[in-house]
Amino acid sequence: MSNHLPSKLRRHPFILGTLLLTGTGLISRIIGFFYRIYLARVFGEEGMGIYQLITPVLALTFSLCIGSYQTAISKYVAKESSQSNGRSYLPLFCGLKISLTLSMICSLLLTCFAPFIGTILLSEPRTVPMLRLLSWSLPFSSFHSCINGYFFGLQKTAVPALSQILEQCARVGCVFITSAILLENGRIPSIDVAILGLTFGEIVAMTYS
Repeated sequence: MSNHLPSKLRRHPFILGTLLLTGTGLISRIIGFFYRIYLARVFGEEGMGIYQLITPVLALTFSLCIGSYQTAISKYVAKESSQSNGRSYLPLFCGLKISLTLSMICSLLLTCFAPFIGTILLSEPRTVPMLRLLSWSLPFSSFHSCINGYFFGLQKTAVPALSQILEQCARVGCVFITSAILLENGRIPSIDVAILGLTFGEIVAMTYS
């Protein structure tokens, strides 16, 4: 029975894709769990509190520039691929144009208004450099998400699944190495390092995708 399992999975890409995404999602959650513990130990409760302050900003920019376009690309690529029995790049190109344009606008606005958002809205001036670092990640995240949506539409989940793992590993590795270098030189790392890791993770995931 086990000999027939690979061929059955190949005939049912939905099942194989679900298993693959579930497995990589579980691995990513485990990495994230230990990553949070590491951040808490290195940056302390105050640093983690400051880090959590920018979470709503990240969620808002993601919903404006990224999330819905990935879903739309996936839907239309799946529809056109089933009708033409081939790959359709038009939904991907359209999604990239809109998503990248919006992400660049949001990145520029976030950079310019970081002092106002951090000091007035969040009431924490230390979030200003974090917001500027975060703004750099938006175009990379946008490109990465659109590519993932394209592969989801083709029911080829290997690329999105592996990019998720690479993103997490790159993020954790960047924060760990940067913090270790700063500590070795007698400097105390700030929570800005965590945002730097987030941006680096998106760059790695986009490059792979």
